[in-house]
Amino acid sequence: MAGTVIAAIGLVRMIIGADALNDVSMTFPDEQLFGMLAAMEADFSGTVEGLVRSSFFLPTSDPALIEHIALDMGAAPPIAGMGAFEGYARWFNEEAAGALAEVQVPIRLINSDYRPTNTAAGQSLTMSFEAVLMSGVGHFVMQEDPEQFNALLTELIKDRSQ
Repeated sequence: MAGTVIAAIGLVRMIIGADALNDVSMTFPDEQLFGMLAAMEADFSGTVEGLVRSSFFLPTSDPALIEHIALDMGAAPPIAGMGAFEGYARWFNEEAAGALAEVQVPIRLINSDYRPTNTAAGQSLTMSFEAVLMSGVGHFVMQEDPEQFNALLTELIKDRSQ
C-alpha cells in the first residue's frame, strides 16, 4: 500500500475529505468492534438503519433525507457493509498514523461541527492537515447543504490551483 501512495504523489495535489478523519488518534477497542459486527450479523439492516438515524444527523435534519440514507445503507449487502466497517476500524487501529505520515500533499477536510474535529492529531502526523467546519448539518455534509459544501469545495480547489 505504501508504494501505491508514494507512486501516486506526483499526480495528487490535495486530499479533500467530506466529514472524514474527525479524530485520527481514536481507536476502536476490539470489544466495540466485535459487538458492532455481531449486531450487524444478527440484524444488518436494523442495526445500520438505527445507527444512521441515531448518530449521523441532527434533530433538525430533513426527515426524508434521513429515511432515504438509512434505508439505502441498510439495504447494502451485509458482507459488504460489515467488511467496510471492519476495514475502517482496523485501518484506524493499525494503519492510519503510518499512512497519514507518508502523505506529502495537503489534507483538507470539510467537516460538520456536530462532533469535534481533532485537527491537532492530524497535524501531528502529516505536514498539512486542516479542517473547515459546516454548521447545521450532520455527517452527510454534501447532501444536507450542497450549496455550502460546493462553495467550500470550490474554494479549497481554487486555493490549491493558484
